[in-house]
Amino acid sequence: MALKKTVFGSRSEEKVFEHLNSVWGNKIRIYHNLPFAIIFDINTIDLKKYTNNIHLWKRFLLMTSVDFVVCNEKNKPLMCIEFDGISGGYNKGTKYFQDRNDKKRKNKLELKLKIAKDHNLPFYIISYEETWDLSESFDESDLDSINLTVVDGIIGQTMKHQLLEDKVKEYLDFYDDSLNSMVEFEKNEFIQGLVIDAEVELELKWDPIAIKAAIIEGILSQKGIISTGGHRFIYKPELPEIKGFNDYEGLKKRIEAFKNVEWQGCEVYYDTPDGRIVKKAWIRNFDGMGASPLIIVQNIADLIIFYEIAKKYNIKIPKDYAI
Repeated sequence: MALKKTVFGSRSEEKVFEHLNSVWGNKIRIYHNLPFAIIFDINTIDLKKYTNNIHLWKRFLLMTSVDFVVCNEKNKPLMCIEFDGISGGYNKGTKYFQDRNDKKRKNKLELKLKIAKDHNLPFYIISYEETWDLSESFDESDLDSINLTVVDGIIGQTMKHQLLEDKVKEYLDFYDDSLNSMVEFEKNEFIQGLVIDAEVELELKWDPIAIKAAIIEGILSQKGIISTGGHRFIYKPELPEIKGFNDYEGLKKRIEAFKNVEWQGCEVYYDTPDGRIVKKAWIRNFDGMGASPLIIVQNIADLIIFYEIAKKYNIKIPKDYAI
């Protein structure tokens, strides 16, 4: 039978698409399996920058597609997401890492990554680890479904990054008169504060993980259930210790070792009337353009611990919230 039963390459890919539309459908447009040549004008790409075999790779680019393309309401591409169920891969910038060695696949995906970077289009390669429900990750299967994934954090943080410059400009225009009356050091401090305010505003508008964590934290704080808390970043493999402020060699080794970190983690604690609760969250140490794994894993750790504390104290968590 020539007609396929589905346009999706796998049920997993289809589930990712269904989830993304359920979370993001009222804010942005997400398209499935768009040709690469619709996103980029292949004829104007200088392929000599990437390869000597121009004709072969041009043919590939004309035939290949991207699993998920995030666009604004005017259908301008904002970011690309490739679901790599075959090799379980992810990317750090333009470098592609895979569980199952496949050199041809690596070359193809890294070409896409390099072209996207050179044209300032965020491009992420994800796999199953980034698409599990957060309640099923990190041994939290006793929690009710959170209905959010690492991918939602990637999209939310990328949108924040994309819109930050315009939001800061909007703030600067609003406070223009005040800024003109300040001396230089006051102006610099004030602008730094505006940038932080802009980041917070955009994060609580676009990142559903941060939004949901903030909502639950507000309920728990209002009821006096949580008080002091803190975070600690952790890594796999672990980073070398720094022995002191003057341990320049240790700092150098730590910076070098960070390049080989495969998993980025965050340990979070909060004190409650019944004692301290501690949780850990881990995500793969991907890197794109705009989405920081440090921020995403901290937001996830917060959401997981707030969920657990709310469950422990029989606090009803609002199911409906807007992004």
